[in-house]
Amino acid sequence: MRSKASVRKRRRETMDIARDLVHDAYSTTSMLAIQRLVEIARDAPEEVQKGIIRAGLDCHLYPFEPRQKQVDAIWHLVFKKEDLILAAKTSFGKSVIFQAAPLFCRDGIGLIIIPLDRIGQEQCIKIQRLPGARSVFINGRTDKTQELAQEIEMGVYTHLIMGPEIAAGWFRSIASSPTFKKRVCIVAIDELHLVALWGSGIRPQYAQLSLLRRRLGGGVPWFGCSATLDRTTLDTATKMTGFQASCEFFRSSVDRPEIKLIVEMIQPRTTKRFISLFFVLQDAITNGSPTPERIPKTVIFIDSRRDIQKCAECLRDWLQKLLAGSVDAHDCKQIIQVYHSHTTPNDKNAIYDQFSKPDSKIRIMVATESLGTGVDLSDVIRVVQYGFPLERLLCVLIQRFGRAARMTGIKGEAIFLVESWAIGDRISSTRPALQSRTQMLSCLRQPSDTSQLAQSYSTDPGVGGDIPDDESDVAVDAIKYDIPGGQHRRKTGRERRTDLYNDCPALFNLVNRSACLRRILMDWLQESLSDPASRLPAPQPHECCNVCNPDLTRAVPFPWDTTASLRKPQAGTASRAFYDRLTLWGDNVVNSAHRMVKPELSVRLLAQKEEWISISREYTNIRSAAELEKFMKSAWMKDHSHELFEEFNKIKSYVVRNWPGGCTPGTTAAAQVLIRRAPFERQAHPTAERQVSQQRSRKRRLSIEAETPITPDQERRVLFAHEREEYASSLERIIAQAREVPASSSSYLPTLSMPIVSVNSSFTSIGRSMISTDVDYSSTISGVLEDGENEVPGIINSNQASKRPALSRGKGVATKRVVLGVLDSI
Repeated sequence: MRSKASVRKRRRETMDIARDLVHDAYSTTSMLAIQRLVEIARDAPEEVQKGIIRAGLDCHLYPFEPRQKQVDAIWHLVFKKEDLILAAKTSFGKSVIFQAAPLFCRDGIGLIIIPLDRIGQEQCIKIQRLPGARSVFINGRTDKTQELAQEIEMGVYTHLIMGPEIAAGWFRSIASSPTFKKRVCIVAIDELHLVALWGSGIRPQYAQLSLLRRRLGGGVPWFGCSATLDRTTLDTATKMTGFQASCEFFRSSVDRPEIKLIVEMIQPRTTKRFISLFFVLQDAITNGSPTPERIPKTVIFIDSRRDIQKCAECLRDWLQKLLAGSVDAHDCKQIIQVYHSHTTPNDKNAIYDQFSKPDSKIRIMVATESLGTGVDLSDVIRVVQYGFPLERLLCVLIQRFGRAARMTGIKGEAIFLVESWAIGDRISSTRPALQSRTQMLSCLRQPSDTSQLAQSYSTDPGVGGDIPDDESDVAVDAIKYDIPGGQHRRKTGRERRTDLYNDCPALFNLVNRSACLRRILMDWLQESLSDPASRLPAPQPHECCNVCNPDLTRAVPFPWDTTASLRKPQAGTASRAFYDRLTLWGDNVVNSAHRMVKPELSVRLLAQKEEWISISREYTNIRSAAELEKFMKSAWMKDHSHELFEEFNKIKSYVVRNWPGGCTPGTTAAAQVLIRRAPFERQAHPTAERQVSQQRSRKRRLSIEAETPITPDQERRVLFAHEREEYASSLERIIAQAREVPASSSSYLPTLSMPIVSVNSSFTSIGRSMISTDVDYSSTISGVLEDGENEVPGIINSNQASKRPALSRGKGVATKRVVLGVLDSI
């Protein structure tokens, strides 16, 4: 039996050895020496082990002092070899953990699952800079050869970076290799909350990561990190990825006191005009002098590519107008850029690299989620969320807010511009249990209104792992829904607000500013459970949010009136005819370049509506190509400027020819003019004057159609419509001649009852006898009808007029006609 003295002596020797190990760690010259000390210190006290970790981070890997939680996390993965989840604020340095952990293990390999290509590229570059590290980024564009697979199995690379699609596909055979499994020392999932958000929707491969764990074996520790992990999201993510029940959970403070929080309302009926974003340009001019370089670095998040393009063009136009032409259109485009998943890879790299520079020419970036998660832009001052995120999830909003002020020592601001319908009261609930269930599920999967988007991208998440952007402008909760009786209606504002509250009460409270905005977010993220040592002092009330400080506002008056320019010209006017023909030409040009795209595209996706309207209103004052170019704002119009000018002259000459004085109805207006049927007797006995008028109208209509370009299919339809019209005319003449029979002759004939056939009645066969005692053929003749909410008088009960709605609302290049009654069955 050992004496107390021997025990104390043994303890002193152990402490001396431990101190020597830490001292030796600080004296090492490479990470190989650190790896040897890690093997020696397997049985050493925890303090010694953490001392070696800190020495490796300090002396070899990073030029800054590591945080205590970073050291604790690496120690947990390297020495305890158990699963770990870390919740920490954006800019905490969570990536340091999975970058450094494999370098403390001899011949260790770290597998890193990333959500976006941009994050993977950044991580690969950063890891390559670490001593002893060799990283490879594998995505959809990587040449996946047998050579690469062999290099991975043999441990040539210390870090393997890939998306969930690669991990669940090509990588499976490698993960099953016994040689490779022995080398894997950590599997890390960056932005763990996205497993719950995307795993059951647009990227189901996230939900298959548990199969990867099964292949690698239970001895490999898994690490997940995120800044936005509420309880429900955490539970779902751990189940999908197969984290062990004994998984440790480190919760650091997620508060960002250096970021001011501002929630403001978008003025009603201005959402698509973006005038609420004018404040981002207010620093572009100082004391009357242009200073666009003073615009703080800003990222504006919008979840529709179409709206992104339109917003950027509006901001460029306003910037050029604000600076009184001292900055040309090309420079404005350099100052305000767009970034989304359909931006070409080369453009993405060039734009991102330029925006990352401290003295970047790009001051405003209009982007989607492609720039909203995990991207390291250190000097962004202002983040603006315009409208709700597509998912309407608070974690997405917080992630985007976290792009601001990532550099130490700078302050930023996060601005949430919310649609006006979301502000106000809601319907009180009588079924709290159902609401709770709805709220829980909404955080785990996409709302049913957006399921179509999820389905369309369920098999292909985008090239190389970029998430798709929304291309719809429809508000997800304003879509018509079924109600008893088969009727459809739009939800009221209160119903939409109630749905918002049921899905996420914290988000509803945030947009309605029911309390301090920071407190609402921190309560939702369970900040009270975080390590008190990691919390920073709370900001002063005047720098907290615009609830604590109502003067903290960014709304500024819009200096120009754009209301009139947004309205289409009145129907029946020369300007409206010009507008219709001009947009018709644009649609033809777009669809001729995209013949395989179905359904047909609209030119309004590529050019602003204001451009077409302004050209249509001012066509009389435009006399040269230079004057026309002043109205061109979009890139599409500028690319087609030569063709546009030619078509402009053709349309102008046509409108001048057909609209004397600019007010006579012409092509489009004439096609929409309601041709009302005269009383029965007047139709039966058309006057000579009316016949001449009809002939002129017919000739004019034919000449109009001859001028309008149509496709072969549309040409066949037009010819068929002409044949039907000729048949109707001949039938009308036959009826008129029959009624001119002398009354003396008709006295010997029995009086026939001839009720009127309804418009929807039809003959079952063209070969069947059309003679019937209960049919009045005169009811089959109807006027010409085209697009528009017109009504055509019908005849019921012997010339008694009543109105019925038009049956046809056709759309297309050529004029479409519908001859009602029996002719519809031909």
